[in-house]
Amino acid sequence: MKKISALFIINLFLLNSAIADVYYCSDKIKNGIHSITGNESDYMPAQIKISQFKAKINFDEEEFSSNDLKLTSLNCQRIPGQISMTCTGVYGDIISIDATNVNSNSIKYYRASTYGRGDTLFVANGTCDKF
Repeated sequence: MKKISALFIINLFLLNSAIADVYYCSDKIKNGIHSITGNESDYMPAQIKISQFKAKINFDEEEFSSNDLKLTSLNCQRIPGQISMTCTGVYGDIISIDATNVNSNSIKYYRASTYGRGDTLFVANGTCDKF
């Protein structure tokens, strides 16, 4: 019985440590350039609409996922000695998440879309609050 109890507690701990926290995030500032025709030769400065999105963030497992942003398979790396990580996608999406100097329920982020080739390019920053 002691072995079963010990295994149950260990499994419970492992499952809880691997679960990502869910955050509600909102851009504060978002600017970029936009192509009117979809051709990269006619980019113009543009005020880009700010976004609000939900994200699953797990610093221990180096994971970031947001269905709202259609970012579900990013490559993340934690910054040594900090509660921060940077995640990149194959189509030029990048998000840098920093929880080092913020309380445990709120974190800062910086993100960008850099694919180009006629697509809108932008940089944004904002905060995420834990649900």
